[in-house]
Amino acid sequence: MRREAVSCVAMHRGRRAVFNRAGLKIPGVAAHELTTRLGYDQPNGPLKGTGAFIKYHFKSCYFVDNGNQLAVPGYGTVNFNAHYDMALPANALMLKNFTAFVEVQNIFDRRYVASANNISDSLLVLGVQNPGVILANTGTGSIYAGAPRGSVGGVKFKF
Repeated sequence: MRREAVSCVAMHRGRRAVFNRAGLKIPGVAAHELTTRLGYDQPNGPLKGTGAFIKYHFKSCYFVDNGNQLAVPGYGTVNFNAHYDMALPANALMLKNFTAFVEVQNIFDRRYVASANNISDSLLVLGVQNPGVILANTGTGSIYAGAPRGSVGGVKFKF
């Protein structure tokens, strides 16, 4: 039963071909992913409510076909956020808190593949699996580019 679960049987021009996928990685799934954030918020004094953080996101390479012949490279991006948070005194609008922030995403303008569709493996005339170069040129998958450097800012009010 286990052998059937990891093998692929294909028929091509009356020939039967068996491809054993045991030990191969699942396509579209990165083995490692890490997000870490280091920040500081001033708790008191004249700069009370001022803060910032830097965030790093890493994703390792992953395969996009069942035969593990084509891989999307891993990447890491860095974001920076600065913010100011202030409690408001009692007022007619019943506002309790005000926050302003600005964030720069992908600070180093890293080019990366954010995601990719899986590519179907195919067979040669003799029933042998096509090599990765053939899959790359004839595959029907799509690669989606990651966002370039960008910035966003805004304000939030709490009632």
